[in-house]
Amino acid sequence: QRRTVGEAAEKLVNTAPVVGRQGDDCLAGSPSTCSAPCAPKWLVVDASATFDPDGDPVLVQWEIVSGKGSLETTGGLITELQIPGPVGNCSFGTVNSTMTIVRVTATDCSGATGVSEIVVLYECSVSL
Repeated sequence: QRRTVGEAAEKLVNTAPVVGRQGDDCLAGSPSTCSAPCAPKWLVVDASATFDPDGDPVLVQWEIVSGKGSLETTGGLITELQIPGPVGNCSFGTVNSTMTIVRVTATDCSGATGVSEIVVLYECSVSL
C-alpha cells in the first residue's frame, strides 16, 4: 500500500524479504593417517531464491555464527564456505565431526530483514 506525496509514493506497509536458500548439508572425508585431519572442504552456499514480496531491492549478507570455517565473501546471493577437516580416527565405528552454522540475512531498502541458517556437518572417519 502506498500514499502519494507530491510525485513520490510513500510506502505504508512493508513486508520483509524471504530468504530462499539451499538445505542443510553433510560432508564426509577420510584422513590420510589416523591422527591427521581430513582435508578442508569447499561448499557453495546459495541463497539465489531470495526475494522481496514488495519488489524492493534486497541486500544479502552471510556470516558464520557457530563452528569453524571461512567465507569467500560475506555479500551476495552465492558464496563459498571452506570448512577445515576434523581430526580422523582409526577406531572402528568412531566418527569425528565438526558442525558449522552459516546465517544468511536479507535486508530490503526499508530495513526489514529475513534470516535463515544453514547447518553443515563434516564427518571424518576411516573407511574399513
